[in-house]
Amino acid sequence: MKEKVTEKKQKSRTFLYICAHPDDDIEVGGTMKKLADSGWLVHEIVCTPGKNAISGTGEITSEQIKHNRIKEVSLYCELLGAQKPIVLDSEKRIFAENEEMVFAVTKIMRAIRPDVTVLMNKEDYHFEHTVSHLIGARAFEFACRKTCPELGEPLKTGILLQSDGLNVLPNPLITFNTSSTHSAKIEASKIAYDGRIDDYLNSFAEGQAMMRGSRVGFKYGESYDFLNPTWFKFKPEAARILNEFVEIGS
Repeated sequence: MKEKVTEKKQKSRTFLYICAHPDDDIEVGGTMKKLADSGWLVHEIVCTPGKNAISGTGEITSEQIKHNRIKEVSLYCELLGAQKPIVLDSEKRIFAENEEMVFAVTKIMRAIRPDVTVLMNKEDYHFEHTVSHLIGARAFEFACRKTCPELGEPLKTGILLQSDGLNVLPNPLITFNTSSTHSAKIEASKIAYDGRIDDYLNSFAEGQAMMRGSRVGFKYGESYDFLNPTWFKFKPEAARILNEFVEIGS
């Protein structure tokens, strides 16, 4: 009996969100909470702590900003039941798609082995959001291929999606029902990102979730597009993963 329990735990699905900055995760917070409540392991990679940002909470140095922002996103993940976020910090001053960032994310992906990976909207008007999308998409390709064995065992399956952003997706394939977790997402945002995300951005998240949900008969929703590239071999296991994801979000 104990062996069966262990086997079930080993088969827990894993969700990974790749974003540019701490606080970008408000876009998918309802999904993160719902998946965590359903037994999924929920991870987040933040590509930069945003230490060059202008702070509205009294920080003085970039290192203080970095420390506070990592603390904020860690609390947000904790409140939603997610794992401790992984925050990358490139030595380069300009956040860009480069070998350092792509290989760092590739190595993490091969270690976490996500069943579903979500990137930011590639058409987002915030250029660093689109950079994080490019990094995630390239890392997913490296993670699935047999190249760079020093970065870990290649992924054999997985679903790649992109989320809404500051620009919404034009025709999303999936709308995840977040009616039961939306209030927890907003409350977590107000607690963790107090002073960073203002009422305007929380109102934006509220309106976007209402719009997405109302289009498909939910009170609140978060929408996603399918991104798996043409070279990806869509095996039966990938279909099962996608079906489980959609079922939880229905």
